[in-house]
Amino acid sequence: MSEEEALGTASIEESRQLEYAAALAELVEMGNRGDFDILLEKRNYRPSTSWPPSPQPRPTCQ
Repeated sequence: MSEEEALGTASIEESRQLEYAAALAELVEMGNRGDFDILLEKRNYRPSTSWPPSPQPRPTCQ
């Protein structure tokens, strides 16, 4: 790997880390504002325990 390729790879990795850090900071800010509180209220939070029905075979025309 040439020096230019190494620098390009490092630059891509660094930009990914910066994007990840920015997204994480945005989520933290949303949490601090209370944007997710509705999800945490027990009376509003109902975990789904049922699965959607399996697809039924279609009848064939005869």
